[in-house]
Parts: sequence; structure tokens; C-alpha cells
Amino acid sequence: MNIFSDYPDIINVALIPMIIAIFALGLPLLIQTITRIDDKYKSPILIEVFRKELITKVFLIVLLTSIFSYILWFLQFPSCVNWGWAIDNSALIFVIINTVSLIVMTFFITHLIYVYFVPSYLFNHFVEKQNKSTNKKEGTYYHPISKILNYSIQTVDEPLAKKVWEFYFNEFFKFREGKEGEEIVYPKELYDTFIEANEILCKNNKKAISIFNDNTIFDLFLDSYQKTIISQKTYSYLWRFLLQCIYYNRNDFVLSYWRKAHQLFNLFMPIIYPDYDYSTIPSVLRNQTEIDKREKERKDFLEFHYALGGLLLYQHKYSRVKPMER
Repeated sequence: MNIFSDYPDIINVALIPMIIAIFALGLPLLIQTITRIDDKYKSPILIEVFRKELITKVFLIVLLTSIFSYILWFLQFPSCVNWGWAIDNSALIFVIINTVSLIVMTFFITHLIYVYFVPSYLFNHFVEKQNKSTNKKEGTYYHPISKILNYSIQTVDEPLAKKVWEFYFNEFFKFREGKEGEEIVYPKELYDTFIEANEILCKNNKKAISIFNDNTIFDLFLDSYQKTIISQKTYSYLWRFLLQCIYYNRNDFVLSYWRKAHQLFNLFMPIIYPDYDYSTIPSVLRNQTEIDKREKERKDFLEFHYALGGLLLYQHKYSRVKPMER
């Protein structure tokens, strides 16, 4: 039995035109999607992430195998062995399987494109992948999520920005968890994320009411609750953040930072007083290590802010220094 001679229209009229139509529409659609992603988010990183999506890869593979199945059927190679119906009609079966797979993958790729065009859905998509990622140290999706943050700042999309800020607050909290009394060096992706975000924030115009008015980037790096210690690398990035604020004349951001730093120093970095064990003669100081560590932490913190004050005075930014004296 040869099903080709009985049902040639199955392939000629239905399957092959469908493969050709999806091929003719699919590739231009992907190219247009890549262009739109770049136009919308201004980031080649998201284009690369889209290209590496499993759905994108499978769609392209199925599209190529569908074309190959069409060529295989068109050439009508004779069967080398006679093993029954399945072998006799293998070309038809191959075309049917690939066509059905291509139709299914077209729905999947269309949904993925829709997700990439809606920032809130794309953010949820990246967060889900980040949470499933096994390579936590490298923060696989920190860079893509940072582009959603930048987009929310540029378009002043505050509901989206709140969701992204919450994600980063949770990431910082998880990273510092169980590290009380330790110097914290964050992944480079996080530092780079907020250097870029702070640049955009500094360029934006201030609104009457906005979460962007009080630069919350500093809140992420000034740990008030988990009692971790600011590392030298974090100080260097805080310095860059402040230089950006000064360069763009964002006095409000500099003053906001100063208030947060003042609160952190007075409330969460108190002097540790000596604790003596008087049960022995002579008495023994039991907390010398904690005292030395806290003194160094306070010394580094004060030196950093003396340098900041000195920079403002050197640049004759007296209007910024005066409110700090209160």
C-alpha cells in the first residue's frame, strides 16, 4: 500500500503550503522582533537573550527540519528496504510530524514575542528563570533584568519600577543573609547594573511625586539591618554613584545619601564598649576583636565621608555642604 498515490493532496495542498507560509512569515517575524526589542529597550543584551531562548532555538530547528522534510518528500527517494507500511510512507509521516511540530512551535514563539514586548511580563519571565538558575554566583539574569530597570526609569513606569526594586532588594537581602559582621562584595553584575541605572536617574528630571526622587540605589548598598560591613569595592562604587550625582548637579540625591549614611552611622554603627571579665585577676577584656572590627568599620566610613565633604568644598559646592551640617 502506497499512501502517496492515494492521498497526494495531503502534502501538496495542505502540508507543504503551510510549511512554506510559516517559513515565509517566521523568519521576517523573528528579524522584526529583534529590531523591535532593540528599539524598545535599547539593549543588544536582550536580543542575545531572546536568541538563546529554548523556544527560539526549537522553533528554528523545527523550521529547518520541516524544510528538509519537504525536500525529502519532493525528491521521492525509493525505499532501500521493505519493512512495511511505516517505511513505505516514512516521507509522509516525516512531513506530517514536522508540520504539526512547526504549527505548535509557531504558537509558542508568538507567545514568547508577546512576552518580550510587554515589559512587566518580560520581567516576570526573567525572574522566573533567575530563580530556576543553578548558577547563582554569576546571576545569570541580572543583566537582562537591569535593562527592564533602565526601561522603567526612562519611561517613568513607576509600577514596573517598584516591582524591579523589590526584586533587587530581595536579591541583596539573600546575598547578605547569614553574613553578619562580614565585608560584603557583591557580584559585578549588580555593581554594573546600578552604575548604569544611577546615570539614567541623574539625567532624568525631578517630578513632584515619584519614587525616583529619593535615589533608592543607596539603600541597597547601605545595610541597616543585617549588620554586614561595607567592603572597599562597595565604597569605590558608592564613590562613583556620588560622582555621577555631583556631575549632573543632583543635589537632592547627594543630600539624600548623606542623610541615609548619617542614620546608618549613628544608629547601626555604635561604639562597642569594653566588656571585662572580672572573675579573673587581672580582669580580661572579652570583646577586643569586636571592638577592633567596629573601630575599623567606623574609621573607614568616616574617612569616606570626609573625602566626600572635601570634594564638595574643593568644587565650591557650598550649597550642598550647608544642609549636611545640620
